[in-house]
Amino acid sequence: MPILETAQGVRIHYESVGEGPTLVFMHGWAMSGRVWQTLEGMSDRYRLIFLDLRGHGLSAAPDSGYSYENFADDLVDLFGALRLDNVVLIAWSMGVQIALQAYPRLEERLAALVFVAGTPRFTAGEGYPHGLPSNETRGMALRLKRECAGTITDFSRRMFAEGEILPGEAERMSFEEILTKLPAFGDPCFC
Repeated sequence: MPILETAQGVRIHYESVGEGPTLVFMHGWAMSGRVWQTLEGMSDRYRLIFLDLRGHGLSAAPDSGYSYENFADDLVDLFGALRLDNVVLIAWSMGVQIALQAYPRLEERLAALVFVAGTPRFTAGEGYPHGLPSNETRGMALRLKRECAGTITDFSRRMFAEGEILPGEAERMSFEEILTKLPAFGDPCFC
């Protein structure tokens, strides 16, 4: 099980399969690198790196340090430790915000950025009416504390259109490792 200890002392899990041009995959909130697992068939042509963000998957869950800047620091540390250059960075959902945060420090090491279903904000706000109302995100934070598994299940199901994934697949992607770690988040990083 490959583990990287970051400069902040956080143990980050990642998987690396295949050889060839490198593609690094970043998941979204309440997911893990396993969300990209169906792409492993590309490992005959590419080196695929799937990381688990801190507090997600098999990575450590410190008591604090869940800002986009902290996540970006971990990503930069991964690039440095693995000596990654000329990489295609593929980020989904919250991973897009992390990639954007890390971009100034990774720009020279990237061949391309690919953003999948990213949003500039999770919540609606002045100048951005497209997110969830702030009272709904506060409600979600309360539901996480009261009934974590059900809240994550609901959140995971709403990320996919009907028929996009197999029944039960959303739960498998998020539950196996993340549920025991979510209380470490305190206030979720919704904004």
